[in-house]
Amino acid sequence: MNGDFLRRVFRTPPGNYLIEEFLAHIRSTGQPETFPGLHRGPIAKTEPFSLLKRFEIDRRKRPDGDLAPCPMCQPNKYLRGSLVYLSDLRAVAAIGHCCADKENLAIADREYRERIARDLEDDYLIAHIPLISAYLSVVARVRPAAREAERIYRSFRNAGASFQRPLRLLKKVGGLLALDEQLQVPADIAGPAGFRSRARIINQKIEFGFLRGMIALSSDYDPVRELDRIITAVRLYNHGETDNALLDYVTGLDPQSRRVATIKLREAGIGYSKFQNRIADFCNFFTPANIGLLNKWASHPVNPYRFEAYLNDSRCTFRRHGEYWSILLDPILYACESPWPTPRKD
Repeated sequence: MNGDFLRRVFRTPPGNYLIEEFLAHIRSTGQPETFPGLHRGPIAKTEPFSLLKRFEIDRRKRPDGDLAPCPMCQPNKYLRGSLVYLSDLRAVAAIGHCCADKENLAIADREYRERIARDLEDDYLIAHIPLISAYLSVVARVRPAAREAERIYRSFRNAGASFQRPLRLLKKVGGLLALDEQLQVPADIAGPAGFRSRARIINQKIEFGFLRGMIALSSDYDPVRELDRIITAVRLYNHGETDNALLDYVTGLDPQSRRVATIKLREAGIGYSKFQNRIADFCNFFTPANIGLLNKWASHPVNPYRFEAYLNDSRCTFRRHGEYWSILLDPILYACESPWPTPRKD
């Protein structure tokens, strides 16, 4: 027998090296049965196995355009198959995707899904736990901006409530600044007096544009609390002092703890992205262009909430008759653009 077809003995499941070699062979030849070292049968359908990798065969690569033979059942059998490890036989085989005993197949599928999920979680934690110190540094850098945004927002919501509350209604229309104005159309004076039409009243919608920074009109915005949640989530997993400490920590996690750690670190990144989007939106409210647009709408004669809004240098002021709200914006508010660290791509 050709040495290439001798069955190899695997005391433990093979690593990714064999799986990658097998997939490359499939892509090149379309013939799983010619890959060196596989068990070519016969194999009982009830033989226990663990799933290593699912694969598909391009029929055009097959020498005669036929199907691949399955060592569990028959020749000319499949194009969709699985590379499996047969623990009792200490062997690896390529079988058709539905050729095994149903119970064995269900067990292998479940174990495969769990193993893939575990490997993905392990890889994620090993890549991201070393970044936790960098995460904490980023949060520390943007915290002053968050505190300033919180100070401005609380002042606007409390001391400037008579201006902020009516503006919340704009959120229902997506921030569109618009007013309805009634116009009187003159009577038609042409023709005999008995046939002249009366003056008419028509409604006209005046649109000024869209207000930016709607988060400033929210009933509850707390950027400092958003950062505190991120810190609480990541600080629990700061175990990457050395490579050995990291590996010991990750491999020592039980499935539930590993899953929770992965979710928490992912949520921290998502939470920071939301924090940046929201504070950037908040800053957009206090720009000269935005406050200028708001003032055109607010000071229009037909606006029922009529008031003035203006921004001089870094001081924002809202004024209406005897009511007044003003606040000085600290430039630290805009120091909020530190990016979230990501694993280095080798």
